[in-house]
Amino acid sequence: EEGDENGFICCLEDDTSDKHDEAISQLIGSILCQEQYQKRNTGKSSITLPYISFQSNSKGAARAGTFFFFTTDGAYMIKTVKKEEGKAFLEMLPEYHRFMSERVNGRNSLLTRVFGMYSVRFTSDVNKPHRWNGGLYSTDEDTATTSEHSDDEERVFLVMNSVFPAEASLFVTERFDLKGSTVGRECSLEEIRTKGGNAVLKDLNLKREVESELEEIKGLMENDSGRRRRKRLPYGIHIGQRKKDALMSQLKRDVGLLNRCGVLDYSLLVGVAEMERLPNGTKTMNRILPKAIQDVFTWIDAPMPYYGAAMTKVDGGHLSSLYGSRKGKHVIYYLGVIDFLQPWTVKKRLERDLKGLAGYDKTAISCVAPSDYAHRFLNFINTNVS
Repeated sequence: EEGDENGFICCLEDDTSDKHDEAISQLIGSILCQEQYQKRNTGKSSITLPYISFQSNSKGAARAGTFFFFTTDGAYMIKTVKKEEGKAFLEMLPEYHRFMSERVNGRNSLLTRVFGMYSVRFTSDVNKPHRWNGGLYSTDEDTATTSEHSDDEERVFLVMNSVFPAEASLFVTERFDLKGSTVGRECSLEEIRTKGGNAVLKDLNLKREVESELEEIKGLMENDSGRRRRKRLPYGIHIGQRKKDALMSQLKRDVGLLNRCGVLDYSLLVGVAEMERLPNGTKTMNRILPKAIQDVFTWIDAPMPYYGAAMTKVDGGHLSSLYGSRKGKHVIYYLGVIDFLQPWTVKKRLERDLKGLAGYDKTAISCVAPSDYAHRFLNFINTNVS
């Protein structure tokens, strides 16, 4: 629409209900234009928005200037994407819709649920007339005709469900971003020390931990004369064999879709919530109740998956939160496959070849062909989940 009172143009690419369209349009308008709107109408620019803003923790994304927001109930995430990623999503949208419409995938898929894509452009001079040039669909010729408006800014947003619940910062003690790549995929000890539970651990952190745990398990099995061999001991991200089978089966379907769509660079985001850290009434009872009963109360008092889901009806799927254990403690794992819009472009092929010439292992770097990426990703998750 042109001449919007908030000074922005919102192009909705999905045919959803009027109520949903209006809500999302207002949300985007508030994020981008509330300060401009408030200043024009009241003369004051100081304003508190009902959203929590985070700069992307990905160094590559930070260099590209992308960022994201969460709504305060933690249910929705609004993220900026590059135009090539927006175009990639439009191309894969029919396949994505068919896939998510299938009952088994709609209920179990770990792919983030995308609710809409929006192209928003606003100008520094709100009185200057300007024409919507089509956003993602604009041609080079269209862009050239509006080049004189160099101060105008356009951003492409995706609205999707959040992998972690709203109160995650209170009890999520570890976060993993897993791609299957092992080149440069490590969170430093200094970053872990300074950020604590907010540090994002990477593939090498988990790989080295699992290797150490498996060595310890091997020693226990040898010393116990085989008594422990009948029982599979936990390591890494432990959810049990039945849930692991369900997880890997669904991940194969999800990754199969991404491979068919020719995208890469996605990752499995994992949050670890320790139940013992939750504020509940079990601490008082711990002195008088047997441990077995204490465990029952601990599981009952565990955080409900997707705290904001009760109000916003956002559901990340049956496998998006799984009970398990980690390092001897009862935990809930929050899981989701994110950032799956990077196409396999000529630029990415060149990046792979240049890194190979620089001496990096071309099979271990993040930038590999979609089929190779999918195979490596699944192998890594299968190896480090027990």
